[in-house]
Amino acid sequence: MNKRISGTILLSAFIAVLLCGCAVQKIKNPVSLVSPSDSSYSDTHSGISYITPDISQIIQPQSAVSSSDDSSDVISWESIPQSVEPVEDVSSMQSANISESTSTAESEPEIVTEPDPVNSILNDYTKKWAYNHISVNQQMIYQRLFACAGSVATECDVSDLKITADDIYTVFWAFDYDNPQFLELGSGFTYNYTPSETQDKMNKIMINYGRDPNQIFWSDFDVIVQTILTNANAQLSDYEKLKYIHDWLVNNTVYTNTDALYESEADGPVIYGKALCEGYSKAFMYFAQSMGFECVCIAGSVKSGDHMWNMVKLDGQWYHVDVTWDDPVMSDGSQSLRYDYFLKSDSEIMRDHSIDTPFVAPSAPSSYITY
Repeated sequence: MNKRISGTILLSAFIAVLLCGCAVQKIKNPVSLVSPSDSSYSDTHSGISYITPDISQIIQPQSAVSSSDDSSDVISWESIPQSVEPVEDVSSMQSANISESTSTAESEPEIVTEPDPVNSILNDYTKKWAYNHISVNQQMIYQRLFACAGSVATECDVSDLKITADDIYTVFWAFDYDNPQFLELGSGFTYNYTPSETQDKMNKIMINYGRDPNQIFWSDFDVIVQTILTNANAQLSDYEKLKYIHDWLVNNTVYTNTDALYESEADGPVIYGKALCEGYSKAFMYFAQSMGFECVCIAGSVKSGDHMWNMVKLDGQWYHVDVTWDDPVMSDGSQSLRYDYFLKSDSEIMRDHSIDTPFVAPSAPSSYITY
């Protein structure tokens, strides 16, 4: 994150802005320029290197690269619901036959099809961390992005809002790190604006969907998710519920880097048994929010590069959870389940992690203690 742009690029970008209002990628993701006549800004979703722990016995995979796509649907503010209720039935989602083996899982759970728990906050952004820790004006942008993503619309009209480019950047990643249910995301965003000597007028935000929703195995995903949630909710305490999904992800997922976009989304572990650090994090957040836990993705870095993990609220206290680093691949190729990064404090996680989110992260003053 916070990629530094060379002086030559900065000078060229500055000249371009003066002449034509072309905006330049500033932080987190690779530089992505668009033609000056577009008056647009691009921020891609491929800036996280998705790495495993920097331990001598652990294999270090290469960085992942995402692709992008584009379409032209437009959604207006008038069509955005003013209140969002948790969705309990996703049976109407597009289904398809799985074309890739899921044999990497240690064991196949018994299949059941019970509805989502009634306390799910998965589709209620008003109960999510990042939404509640941005400005009121930024929350309006967030609401529109939520509605756009819900209908897989490409363009979100923000022309009536007095917002800045920095607002858009902060809000898009707050929205992305809050919401694991939008499996189509994966290529970031662009926006267009009208240049001004005082403050540029933001017009539209374009979500660059990385995946075709018709090629996502929604029904299969839902069936497996419901099975896991049923088993997790059968645990006797909230701690055991979170431990169950942590263990399931570790035991059924292999850290993989093949440039497949699902590796960075919740269905990577659930459908394919493969994920990068963002896939682990999105899946953990999906399960946690589905059970009513507040949970958010945390972007940052470790010694080897950029990384992502989670923070989750348990018994009124926030904790760090890094499922990826609790699932190391040893030099002999074997898998390992551990709890070195499960429900940890700020001080413990900061020994080898650094936080760099576009919004303020929760505070975790202590680690969770079990007796």
